[in-house]
Formats: sequence, C-alpha cells, structure tokens
Amino acid sequence: MTDADTTTAAASPVAALVAGTGLVPDPRVVDGASLSGVPGPLLTGNLVAADGATVGAVAVLDDPDGDPDGLLQSLGQAATEEAGTGTTLQPAGPVGDGAGLADRFPGPITVAAFGDGQQVRALIATPVERRRPEGPAAVAASLAGGGDRGPLDKLVNVSLDVSVELGRTNVTLAEVLDYDVGSVVELDRAAGAPVDIRVNGTLLAQGEVVLIDDEYAVRITAILDPNGAA
Repeated sequence: MTDADTTTAAASPVAALVAGTGLVPDPRVVDGASLSGVPGPLLTGNLVAADGATVGAVAVLDDPDGDPDGLLQSLGQAATEEAGTGTTLQPAGPVGDGAGLADRFPGPITVAAFGDGQQVRALIATPVERRRPEGPAAVAASLAGGGDRGPLDKLVNVSLDVSVELGRTNVTLAEVLDYDVGSVVELDRAAGAPVDIRVNGTLLAQGEVVLIDDEYAVRITAILDPNGAA
C-alpha cells in the first residue's frame, strides 16, 4: 500500500472565516437586484480605502440569538485583509433590509451572500467599478457562484462532474480477487481528515462531510490552487 499525493493550501481570510462559522454560500444573491430581496435588519460596515473611497461593505443579520456584532467585526477584518493594504472597516449603522444596503452604492455591485441554507446571514458587497480581482467580494463571490464573469457567461451552463474523494489506496490484483461482501478496504486518510472535492478530476477544494435532510453533503473548508493540485 502506498500513500497518495496530498496537497494543502491555506484558505483565504473570507473563506476561512465562512467555513469556521458553518455558513455556506447562497447563490441566490449575487448583485444589487437580488440583494434587494434580503430581509433585515442588517448591521453594516463600510470598507474604506486609503484614499477615502468606499470600496465595499459588509453586513450581517441582526439576530438577537447570535453574536451579530462579533460576526460583523470578524467578517470586516477578513474582508479588509483581502481588499489590500490601507483598507479599513468603518461602522455604517444598521439598514432595514438588503435594499437599504444596495442603496448605498450608486452603480452596479457584486454581492457574495452566506447563510444557513434557509436565510441569508452575512453579505459582502463591492462596486463593480472598484472591484479588484483579488478583493473580498471577488473571492467570496467565486465561492457563491456569482460575480462578473465576462466571457465565461457563455460557458456557465456547461455540465461539470463533481466528485468527492474520501481516500485512496493501492492494492495488488490478488487482494482485489479476495474482495467479498463484508471486506474492509483501508484508505490512506485518517478519520476526521478533510475529503477532496474534484471537478472533472481536478482537485479544487477540501471539505467536511455533513448531513442535510438525511442526505450526504460536503461543506467546503478550503479552496485549493488547481495549478498545484494532484
């Protein structure tokens, strides 16, 4: 038995924070129009660049049963780290709903939303004209399947094969011939280790197995670099 190749990569600050909170991307909210349908109230903060320009905003649902202030600060900190040197989070006050957040920007915006599978609980909004490819909304929107894709819009309906790999092993033909009902196949991965998520065979992410309505699913915990994947 031989060990399979393994690849590790650090998740971006936003991706790591989202994974740690248990929230998942909500693909229903990707722009100003869809943001208008998000209920509130929402606590918000602005991402302000060194030149004083507002380059984005973060918002969280004001849930009395949770810690919205703590989540807002954590999300804002992660977003400023990705937005670049000199970007700060400045309190911007609450808004009644997503429409109130959308009204903060005069032009089109890109939105990444995260929720619990039922309700949107966190948002990152970035004006399209100020959006940086490595910025927080671009990274988070890629997780959510949103964002300004440009020429890729022509390919969005192409079907891709997504597979989840629990582990690998290497055995002899003789061992395979001995397989029978009840045989145990040992894998090269420890219990509790993240599983691999492959798209058309390319390792793209890692995650943890969860149950949703008695069906298996995988919560993404890290996005890997496909160019360095096994």
